[in-house]
Amino acid sequence: MRFDVKDHAEHQDFLTPHALFTDRKRRINWAALIRPTGLAVYMAILNHAGYQSRTCYPSENTLARETGLSLPQVRREVKKLIAFGMIEKQTPKQKALFDLPEREKTTNTYIITDKEAW
Repeated sequence: MRFDVKDHAEHQDFLTPHALFTDRKRRINWAALIRPTGLAVYMAILNHAGYQSRTCYPSENTLARETGLSLPQVRREVKKLIAFGMIEKQTPKQKALFDLPEREKTTNTYIITDKEAW
């Protein structure tokens, strides 16, 4: 069986695994800043996000299970990713005013931000 690996990093607006290691324009090594644990959480969120919508709804428990991190560590890494502007997070409390499906009202919403906005 043969697998072809293609790099589509230049065609996407959000940060891909390939582009995560170095932002050559600004000479920033994002992977060094967010560390391996932050990278694991970012990749888990990215894995759940829709390509067009850039949003997803994994629970903190799901992120902990998928990354092998503890729940407090996942929460710290999410805060770090928010601080760097890599993701946005909407809590159920923030979404209560909107007419949304029940699932979206009870879980956090993670939004992958445009890498040019950081």
